[in-house]
Parts: sequence; structure tokens; C-alpha cells
Amino acid sequence: MKKLLVDAGNSGIKWSLSDGGQLSKMQSYQYEKRSSIEAYFGILEEQLKTSEVDEVIMVSVLGDDYIEATKKYTHQANLKFINAESSAKLVGVKNAYTEPHKLGTDRLVAMVAAYYLGINKASIVIDSGTATTIDAIDSKGQHLGGLILPGLELCSQSLLEKTEQLASFNESYYTYEPNILSTNTKQAIASGSLYGLAGAIGNICVKMEEEIQLRASQNAKDKTIVRTLICGGSAEKLLPHLPTEFIHYENLIMHGLKIISEEGR
Repeated sequence: MKKLLVDAGNSGIKWSLSDGGQLSKMQSYQYEKRSSIEAYFGILEEQLKTSEVDEVIMVSVLGDDYIEATKKYTHQANLKFINAESSAKLVGVKNAYTEPHKLGTDRLVAMVAAYYLGINKASIVIDSGTATTIDAIDSKGQHLGGLILPGLELCSQSLLEKTEQLASFNESYYTYEPNILSTNTKQAIASGSLYGLAGAIGNICVKMEEEIQLRASQNAKDKTIVRTLICGGSAEKLLPHLPTEFIHYENLIMHGLKIISEEGR
């Protein structure tokens, strides 16, 4: 059975195929010429031309109307449709939010992937796209909580809105190499956004690991193993400025959706 795994985000949509437990290379599309719903329709139509898809498993941050529209269209194509939703527990990961449904489902799906990819290991999970989320889970799959920061582009936009019209981060990043001693404003904004976010992520992860170890020490004598995973559109830009132990999983959300489709609904 082939399954189409879909991550519908604020800036773009990503997808992979799961076939007999094997994941295809993740593909992505930015919402530029198409709306988010048109992008999904186009992806599904293209997949149905080239492969025998039986089921769609989706995680989305785009709201109920988007889910209803994609569900209806998928059913019209005679395919099963599963929408991953935040709940108190999802495939072995227990949600720490006091109102579980208010945790972003993409965060919970990423934690499911981290938990299954590192059984008996605690994890810190970073997803840096439009926003940057950082979550901690212990070795038993208990979500301990997390933080939300702006993504790289939002970091630069917050300055640009209050200054003269300068290039946004994405434009200036490719024009200027990051430099801790920048000598013009465009480079200073690009470098400050990058180094600032990387520094914040690094510092937060140190504090999160200390908290994980503190809680673990109450139940065990030995230190627990903590893995730090990063995914999202800005991960590759951030990685050179983060500690070496950060593990890059470009398709972490896809792993999570695959696990959800295999282990439970």
C-alpha cells in the first residue's frame, strides 16, 4: 500500500511517499503562484498519475477549512484520508499541554518521529521554518514542554518594518556571507538574524538538557542520553552555527507521519 504523506505549512507544502515502510525523497513547493489548497490538489493529481496511492496522511497548520477541503477532494479521488491531530497522547508520545489540542500538531508529529527514531533516549526537537519551535521529550515519550521563537525571515522582518526598505533575510543572505563583524546594514541584519537565532537555540537547548537530566536523576542514578534533532526550512542555514551534536533530519515530519500511519490512527 502506497501512502502519500503531506505536511502543509504556512509557507509551503512538503510531501513523500511511503511504500512498504520505505520513504521516498521528500519534495516541497512554496506557495507563490498557487494557493495552499491548489498546491495540494496539484500534488495529489500528479501522484495519482504516476503511482498507486491508497491513502493520504496529512499534518497541517492551516486550519479546519483547509482540512475539510483537502479531505473532501481526497475522498472524491476514492482515497482514505487521515488528518493527524493533537491529542493527550499520540502513538506513544504524551502531550504536556494543559489543553492538548492547542499544541501545534506538526510539533507533536516531529516528537513522535524523534521518540521512535531514538527509543529509550530523551530528545530535544527543533523545527525552524516560519516559526522556530523547540520541544523536549524524555526517554519514556513524555513531552516536557517547549518554546516558540520567530523563524529566520521573521527575525529580519521585525527590524525591516522599523527601518528603511532593505532586503529581507532571504535576499540578503544569498548576497552576503554571514559575518560577525558586518560592515553594512544588509549584512548586519542577515548576520544578526542568523547568529542571534542560532545562539538562542543553542542556549535554550543547554537549559532544556539540564532540566531533562534533573528530572531523570530523580528516578535513575545514571545520566540519560539526550539527542538534539533539527528539521525545517532554515535548518541547513543554522547548522554551521550550532553545536556539532545537533542531528539534521530533513524529513523528520515525514518519519512521524509514516509512524502514525503504521502504529495507530
